[in-house]
Amino acid sequence: MKRSLIYRCERYGYVDNTGEFVIKPQFEEADNFSEGLASVKINGEYGYIDRFGSLVIEPQFFMAGYFNEGLAVVEDGGPTYLIDRFGNLVFQLDPYYGPKYVTGFCEGLLCVINYHVKGGLGVYGYMDRTGAFVIEPKFDDASNFLDGLALVKINGKYGYINKFGDFVVEPKFDYAEDFFAGLAVVGNNQKFGYIDRKGNYVVEPKFTRANVFSEGLASVEINNQWGFIDRNGNFIIEPKFESALCSRFSDGLAVVLDNDEQQLIDREGNFVVLQKFDDIDSFGFHKGLIRIKVNGKWGFMDSMGNFVIEPKYDKIENFSDGLAVVQDTYEKHLDLDNTPLDMQELIHFLEKIN
Repeated sequence: MKRSLIYRCERYGYVDNTGEFVIKPQFEEADNFSEGLASVKINGEYGYIDRFGSLVIEPQFFMAGYFNEGLAVVEDGGPTYLIDRFGNLVFQLDPYYGPKYVTGFCEGLLCVINYHVKGGLGVYGYMDRTGAFVIEPKFDDASNFLDGLALVKINGKYGYINKFGDFVVEPKFDYAEDFFAGLAVVGNNQKFGYIDRKGNYVVEPKFTRANVFSEGLASVEINNQWGFIDRNGNFIIEPKFESALCSRFSDGLAVVLDNDEQQLIDREGNFVVLQKFDDIDSFGFHKGLIRIKVNGKWGFMDSMGNFVIEPKYDKIENFSDGLAVVQDTYEKHLDLDNTPLDMQELIHFLEKIN
């Protein structure tokens, strides 16, 4: 009697905007392209490929972040490193420190945390490209710099600093988000509004929840209903939705929840593309496309409701550098009688059934 193992094998690859594979599914994990390179996992280790699928930096890392400003954060099971696009070590972080984000540098600075203070809660500061501290670790929380300002938390309150570490907006908020389109969501006493880059209220805090502005509108919640306001705080779309799943308008459309169904609306609040989906990307459209799930599979749809890439993938990410990561699943047959057993395949199989 013939002996064989049959299991479902999940692998990641990359498709172009027609849905055709540019890089065949072959990786255990894969990330979006950034600055022409993407991290992929092969035999349990991460390396980097180019847009042709060729390995540029051999798999050797326990963790590999995105390239940003020419550098990437990596770990090999020991200290954290910053490498360049050729895999060369630029500098190594002290064992007490780690980066907050896998995106690495932003506007010339790296947000890092010292884990070994405050009982393991840590404090945050910022390094330059040589690994020297420009702003010493002293904040309870911190974000990347965006347009010259960074959101930080100190003594339980949020404020915004410049690249010298000086407060431009004093720490006085219970809650705050990064600036987006010139305004930031802030909150005190569980009421939320919007401030400008000088810390002045543009929209007074009166909402129970609020999201960032995009294309001139922001979704807010009041009296358990969601609507959309303009930058003066006036409702353009009256509160009537159960939830504004989309934190922002993109390509003139937003995702909302109506009668327990996810729907797309236009800037007047009218429903468009009336059809049912298993799921829809709550972050909205990205470069003219939105991720949608139908019958358990993911694909892309345009703003007219046309499938640009048919829903046929187990997972799919937004396009980056012209390519999108997808996960494809296929059956793998292991012939135990006639085929030498590959240990990596056997380990993968056992992981699947346990």
